[in-house]
Amino acid sequence: MPGEKIPLAVTAPATRLHRIDAPHGGLVATGPNKWTWEAPVKPGLYGLKVKTPAGDTLADFFVFVMVPISSV
Repeated sequence: MPGEKIPLAVTAPATRLHRIDAPHGGLVATGPNKWTWEAPVKPGLYGLKVKTPAGDTLADFFVFVMVPISSV
């Protein structure tokens, strides 16, 4: 849902700090390899990337931001 906050995490030792590239919405670090992503206010499909400490892409994933059925 627009503005919803979603916890994200990478299972890895705290000494191997990964990062998430989230060009849309808000991303806040909450600990080593842990973040909270806030969905954009505009519904749609949004891509996020998990990066290794070396900067290589570890995973690509996509999130659908939807609206409640009562809003349709």
